[in-house]
Amino acid sequence: MAGMPLVYKLFRYFVATLFFAAVLGLFVFRSEIDIAGLEAWLAARPMTAPILFIAIYTILVPLFFPSILLALMGGALFGPLWGSLYNEISAVLGATVCFVLARYLTADWVERNIPANLRFLKQGIEKEGKRFVLMVRLIPWAPYALLNYTLGVTSIRLFSLISITALCIFPRIVAYSYIGHAGHMALAGKETVGLLMLVPAGLAVIFLPYLALKVGRDLKG
Repeated sequence: MAGMPLVYKLFRYFVATLFFAAVLGLFVFRSEIDIAGLEAWLAARPMTAPILFIAIYTILVPLFFPSILLALMGGALFGPLWGSLYNEISAVLGATVCFVLARYLTADWVERNIPANLRFLKQGIEKEGKRFVLMVRLIPWAPYALLNYTLGVTSIRLFSLISITALCIFPRIVAYSYIGHAGHMALAGKETVGLLMLVPAGLAVIFLPYLALKVGRDLKG
């Protein structure tokens, strides 16, 4: 596991750069964004818009597009409630696609190209089983697509992957959705103070499992 911190750092910097670039772009060009037009387009397509979003999200996950940005977009487009639901469905479907591709179609390629610092997953699952997968899923900065591909070449079953993924990512999905919704409302100039107060609370929810795992590991060590 010695190489894991480097992977997390690189992934974290990559996502942070994209996130701040997106925020800066929205701030700079906020006057040119037609929020009302977007809301009207979504309202006029109550069935098509969610299906399209879920399909795009599901396709982009196996292509290594940062799922955090997709979840923020889901919250911004559909609000905290429906955004959380659509984000949850999409993230689980995306994880399933990665898993199936790795297990049944590209297993040899995945085995050859898995970073050495992720090969500990196979050893951990052999020793700890589902509990190890549960622990890894709770880490917020784990590269989502890469982790799903790696799990595809382990002994874990598809149903276990789906159930553990759905359970463990739900708090983060809700937090991302609320943060995305707060950003949308801030751009629209609606109730910005109250909603933006949700951002630190959302970040606390995202990182709380990771901090709990770290404290537990340190105490055990």
